[in-house]
Amino acid sequence: MTREALLAEVMRLAPEERRAFALEVLGSSDRTSAFVDPMLPDVEASHRSELERRLQLSDAGQLRYGPWEAVKARLLARGA
Repeated sequence: MTREALLAEVMRLAPEERRAFALEVLGSSDRTSAFVDPMLPDVEASHRSELERRLQLSDAGQLRYGPWEAVKARLLARGA
C-alpha cells in the first residue's frame, strides 16, 4: 500500500479514531526508532503530553479549527 493510499484510508476514519491512530503511530516510534538523540531523551514524551493536552482541549470544545490555508496565512503574517 502506498503512503497516499494509507493516508486516504486513515482520513476516512472518524476524528476520534484518527486521533487514536496518530497516538499509536507516535507511540510506535518509541519502540522502533533507529536514532535516539541522547541530548533530547524526552522529545517523544513531550510530544505525547502535548497531543494529550490538545485532545482534552478539543474534547472540551476549547479549540478553534480552520482551513490550513487560513492558519498558514495567519502564521506567516505574524512572522512565524
